[in-house]
Amino acid sequence: MSKKNNQPQQLSPERFIRERGRSIPVEVCYLDLDSIKECGEGHAVIVRQHKGGKRTIGAFLIDAWCRGVRDAFYADRLEEDEYRDFMDRLLGNPAMHMEEVSYEVLHNWVFGALEYAAEAGIGPHEDFAVAKYLLEDDEDERIPIIEYEFGLNGKHHLVCSSFQELERLKPVLDENLGKGNYTWGTNPFGVGADDDDWDDASEEDDDEDWDGVIDFRADEEVFRLTLRIDLANVKPPVWRKVEVPSNMLLDSFHELLQTVMGWENEHLHAFRTKERSIEEDEELELAIGDLLEKEGSTLTYEYDFGDGWVHKITLQKMEATDSFYRAIRVLGGKGACPPEDIGGPWIYSQMVELWRSGDRKRLGSEFGERADRLLDEDFDPAYFDKEEAQWAVEDEFGE
Repeated sequence: MSKKNNQPQQLSPERFIRERGRSIPVEVCYLDLDSIKECGEGHAVIVRQHKGGKRTIGAFLIDAWCRGVRDAFYADRLEEDEYRDFMDRLLGNPAMHMEEVSYEVLHNWVFGALEYAAEAGIGPHEDFAVAKYLLEDDEDERIPIIEYEFGLNGKHHLVCSSFQELERLKPVLDENLGKGNYTWGTNPFGVGADDDDWDDASEEDDDEDWDGVIDFRADEEVFRLTLRIDLANVKPPVWRKVEVPSNMLLDSFHELLQTVMGWENEHLHAFRTKERSIEEDEELELAIGDLLEKEGSTLTYEYDFGDGWVHKITLQKMEATDSFYRAIRVLGGKGACPPEDIGGPWIYSQMVELWRSGDRKRLGSEFGERADRLLDEDFDPAYFDKEEAQWAVEDEFGE
């Protein structure tokens, strides 16, 4: 007759956390608050310590702009060496800026993000069903309510790391928030880049331009705009031609202009129409299509108010396309971008004239250190390479 095994059976991690997680005292909480506030996304970690010294850990990837809890992780009954290894990797990660916070702060960020995501019809990561038992119940009246700001510029802002992910989530936001009531963008650094969506992408998709950090408004109608950008009052002429979606936000269009022209984004800028100047906060709400609504319409972009580089932007062609259109293409151009802080269009034009004449001595005597910016860099005012400009765009905004 066999003996009965009277040893207690150890609970599975899932059952252990569901049944006992909240009874283990909280030891410490960490939050990547800088990343959450600056990029909309950051990690939250709660550590609960057992009487015998072991730890049980819950970790959450918070998307405070739209998606709530994008990922969740839990590990139960860690020994001291396992726990130290985890914490060394967590606190030593240069991509994170983890700081110790109170449990109340962590709780309100996690559940506030969940509530905000629910408005858009988005639920938490599937592992949150277990990991949530390492947090107190959100209905627990002992936890004070702390109000935090969610969303970007007062709206849900959907950030995706693949086009397939965008196709899956955008209709959900359309249904729950309404088209045009949220914005969307892309993440070139691939948080969640191990998503199966990347494996499913076809070679044809890989050939398309994936526009990294460019942000878009979720418009019902989107147009493919062909724009010509002329740098005013400069000889020899400097211009670029690009193709962009009409729902690209002005803040992102500014970044694109800097890249395609060749500026270094070291100075202030402003967009102006014939009627008014666009305020800086409006650049986060208005799209390029709001200001260029028909072929032949124009917009002014001024960069560096000291030098006064004025760009005239003309809408040359406007074609209807689907709401997922996102390609950014450099179609042509001419002339090199002037060096930064050279003195403005008239001084630059005079310097180029002397440069072309070969009178480098006079160039140096008349313009001093400014001339060095042309001479030291082996500058060629006629240089422009369309492929190189396209590579710069893809490098800056992703493929």
